[in-house]
Amino acid sequence: MKRPSILLITTDQQRWDAVGAHGQVPVRTPALDELVQEGVSFERSYCAAAACQPSRASLFTGIYPNLHGVTQTGGGCWLPPALPTFPRLLGAAGYRTAAVGKMHAARWDDPCGFHERVIIESKYSAAPDEYRRYLAANDLTRRVIGHHQPGFGQHHKAMASDLRPDEHIDGYIARRGGETLQRLIDAEAPFLLWVSFCGPHDPYDPAPPYSRLYEPSQMLRPRRAPGELDQLPPAVRAGATAFGIAKMNLHGISDAEHQRMRALYYGNVSQIDAGIGQLLKTLDERGLAAQTLVVFTSDHGDYLGDHDLMWKALLPSEADMRVPLILRWPDRLPPGRRQELVSGVDLMPTLLAAGGVDIPAHLQGKTLFDVLEGRSQPRQHLLMFSEPNKWRYRDDRWAYTWWPDQPFDTLYDLQADPYELHNLAAPPASPAPPHPMVRRLRSLIAHETAGTAKELSS
Repeated sequence: MKRPSILLITTDQQRWDAVGAHGQVPVRTPALDELVQEGVSFERSYCAAAACQPSRASLFTGIYPNLHGVTQTGGGCWLPPALPTFPRLLGAAGYRTAAVGKMHAARWDDPCGFHERVIIESKYSAAPDEYRRYLAANDLTRRVIGHHQPGFGQHHKAMASDLRPDEHIDGYIARRGGETLQRLIDAEAPFLLWVSFCGPHDPYDPAPPYSRLYEPSQMLRPRRAPGELDQLPPAVRAGATAFGIAKMNLHGISDAEHQRMRALYYGNVSQIDAGIGQLLKTLDERGLAAQTLVVFTSDHGDYLGDHDLMWKALLPSEADMRVPLILRWPDRLPPGRRQELVSGVDLMPTLLAAGGVDIPAHLQGKTLFDVLEGRSQPRQHLLMFSEPNKWRYRDDRWAYTWWPDQPFDTLYDLQADPYELHNLAAPPASPAPPHPMVRRLRSLIAHETAGTAKELSS
């Protein structure tokens, strides 16, 4: 079979349920719904790590954070340049590789293994990337939502933008992504294009008309148990009650405010979906839809008020670790919805397999083609990392997070408690013995993380 071109589309901080076709929330995503209907949608897909840099580094490398070394967001914690990444290997195999938008696994101006980049790093970036130069040239810099905006903390980083959609960072990424896609198609060679949107990551800042698309009173209320935040370790609880520069108290947000914030979050999702629709339309108009592998996913999710929290990486859970993953390749993959457990580390081997490139032996991911086409057994469980040092285990029934440096673990029976509201792991101060699963899962996590590190270094 002829090697396909590859269009990889990612968002930042998009929950699995923030896709209309998944049928969980009232969000409008016609382009993503089209991908779900025409492609393979994995309904139990999870990020390899709960925050941007560690997760994206795992997407790039097919290995977990304890091996590639990007274990935190910020602080100059970047991918080592010698590590194999999928753009480097596909580029060496004859693909023309390009990236537009947020990479956030290496320094902002690092080529990241691509032949070319349109560098647009994040909503908060102060680097002179291409979007910042565009804003400056058009006298738009002070209209970008950020910490300088009055009421930024009071409104919990959820403020409608007054930019036009094409001036907004995600509109700009869609436009530059479309221009790059047209040029790569014209070159008549197989290509890898990664278009990486910066939303719906906070601030929730959709441009009109997307900022008015959803009625807050129609949004779901957060799922949270009374006193849930009070059970968190002191350091996490302190961070959640005085979060970020504005020292926001996440514990004091009303249901009505959460609904207002969700309406803007979904506005960001719908705005990005419009850009995705333009990319898919280009493939259709150029007659390449059937021969192109389109992959859509996100680097992690968002609590959106669940567990009395916002954003990510404070309490590993389904809300911040379950993400969409859709593959569309009409020439090879019949459409359908799948229940296999899949991980962010599976992206690299899957892309390499599509391009006919040998998969390095050290990768911890599995090519999803082998799973879909019956050559490999699906995973029985997943491991996920959450900074600074937490590991989460997930199988068909159990979700367990081990906090090695805190007197606190979480264990949920997902069959009986799918929203993770009743922690079965007894705190150390409790006279009750730990749940029998705790010791077994701690041992399994310790064994698997240590074993894979040894394998890579040998």
